[in-house]
Amino acid sequence: MSNSLILPVNNNLVTTNSIFPVRDFSNNSIGVEVTAKAALVVDKSTEKILFAKNEQIALPLASITKLLTALVFLDTNPDWQKIVTMEPVDEVYRAKYVYRGEKWSVKDLFNTMLIGSDNNATMALVRSTGLTTADFVKQMNNKAKQIGMNSSFFLDPTGLSEKNVASAYDIWLLAKTAWAEPLIIQTTSRSSYVLMAENSQIVRRVINTNLLLNSFLEIKAGKTGFIEEAGYCLTTLAANTAGNEIYLVVLGSATENDRWQDAKALAWWTFNNWLWP
Repeated sequence: MSNSLILPVNNNLVTTNSIFPVRDFSNNSIGVEVTAKAALVVDKSTEKILFAKNEQIALPLASITKLLTALVFLDTNPDWQKIVTMEPVDEVYRAKYVYRGEKWSVKDLFNTMLIGSDNNATMALVRSTGLTTADFVKQMNNKAKQIGMNSSFFLDPTGLSEKNVASAYDIWLLAKTAWAEPLIIQTTSRSSYVLMAENSQIVRRVINTNLLLNSFLEIKAGKTGFIEEAGYCLTTLAANTAGNEIYLVVLGSATENDRWQDAKALAWWTFNNWLWP
């Protein structure tokens, strides 16, 4: 039996001998350009690379690091109801959602880390495991090796260090592994999360840093990153109206707006120039 498929596209016939999505050359696509230093688009179902730019070059990934932090944290079999008091040692960045002296559940810290990309919540979450930061980071590097992230290295759990580096290809491996965990994909797809400390009546709303949520794209999950040395970074899982899903990575976009435009351009180009059987 032949695996060949003949698909009608814009009144043209496109033939493929593969289960993989194929380029529709009948549209005479001129390709897509992005400001990002590196970019990658991968079809979720077949793991076929649909677009690549400098995908093997290790670059700072900023807060995309927190996906790996989340994986290592889950490996510790956490007590989600455990209460953690914010301490000065957790303050690695200016406070945004959680403040010194406030008492938070591990569940709240986990959501604040992944949705709001909060660095101080991340450090408190790491401390809640009983591991030193150095030991936790060692486990992060071990986990990265297990995943196959061969171009990666991590020095801290937040992504504030420019020495946290990974290739776009490695970040796809990380995203694929992280979003295979139901809790991580559910959390990173949430637009917001409501917080109230155990010892306070003040209510705060954590806003997802992925502004592509609730846009014209159907976003299944995502994680942003930014430090000066990394530029604007993003990895996300997007779907088209037919339900075909793609992993998308951009590293080092020139501005915040460029990050969103790079991602939108890649998603639009992919969904309009590839055919799924």
